[in-house]
Amino acid sequence: MKKIDMLIAIKKAFLKTGKDVQIKNNGITYTIRQEKVNGVWKGIVTGGDFDGVALNGNVISKMIESDESLLK
Repeated sequence: MKKIDMLIAIKKAFLKTGKDVQIKNNGITYTIRQEKVNGVWKGIVTGGDFDGVALNGNVISKMIESDESLLK
């Protein structure tokens, strides 16, 4: 397993613990936390244009995989 893959897996696992995760995409820092919305777990994103928006797991996964702070 490459180092970048391990860091991505750690961020995804950390998010599932209910803690906030910060990621950086296109120079904007976003904070993601998981909450139950209408009985379904969603990622609540704050920062940038997504202030308080609930996104599904696939979108959150793609955001974490393209995190610029992991590419350094």
